[in-house]
Amino acid sequence: MNKIKFSESGQGHPVIFLHGFCESKELWGDFESHLSSDFRVISPDLPGFGESPIPSEKFSLEDIADIINQWTDDQCLDHFTLIGHSLGGYISLAFAKKYPEKLDALGLFHSSIFADTDEKKETRSKTIDFINSNGISLFIDNFVPNLFYKDRHYELKEAIENQKTIGKKTSAAAASAYMAAMRDRSDSEDFAKKFEKPTLVIAGVHDTSVPFEKSEEQASYFKNVTAHFLQETGHMGMFEREKDTLIYVGEFLKKVYHQ
Repeated sequence: MNKIKFSESGQGHPVIFLHGFCESKELWGDFESHLSSDFRVISPDLPGFGESPIPSEKFSLEDIADIINQWTDDQCLDHFTLIGHSLGGYISLAFAKKYPEKLDALGLFHSSIFADTDEKKETRSKTIDFINSNGISLFIDNFVPNLFYKDRHYELKEAIENQKTIGKKTSAAAASAYMAAMRDRSDSEDFAKKFEKPTLVIAGVHDTSVPFEKSEEQASYFKNVTAHFLQETGHMGMFEREKDTLIYVGEFLKKVYHQ
């Protein structure tokens, strides 16, 4: 079992935040600070990112969900809300399919229930080749700015540079393995249509990673959904719309736990 490193603050109902690709638990620092007055907020480094070691050279998102499940057992967490950003959302969906009894609610933060299109799969395969040929640093320099809405890059330059610094700490092996796992992940449409627990969808209108029309479509699939669509926002609403997203997540959690 790989040792998962994590941060936590507060007491009360547990809420677990999963970061995205080439990110770390630091992504959720402001959320942890803001929400810990009402909830027990826990932010792990996914295996292979931050301070958590990579599990192997090849794995599926279901394998990562199994590791997260074992970690929650180790922490004596048997009921919680799981909120994931991008890749973290894909892992949250894999977790929800395998361990639905543990979830009080689910959050998809710039993420998607849909499998990759053939075009997206080809792009991911090319990205793996690029990382393996050129290393992680050059990839991150190109990758991170595109996550943010292009017309707000100057305004958000500090957040962009911080995310570059964090991303460059990722090994090429971990980045390539996760890129392959995302490429090969299964579709979750049928699951979404059957899932009845409270679900939060937060999406950026100008997200180039998760097309807005797909975010609108997926929100219509869930039976018990709260959806927020952010204007002039790309893939990083926790920075691009920090105040708004803090309010949206807080209100959702208070509704879930009747606070």
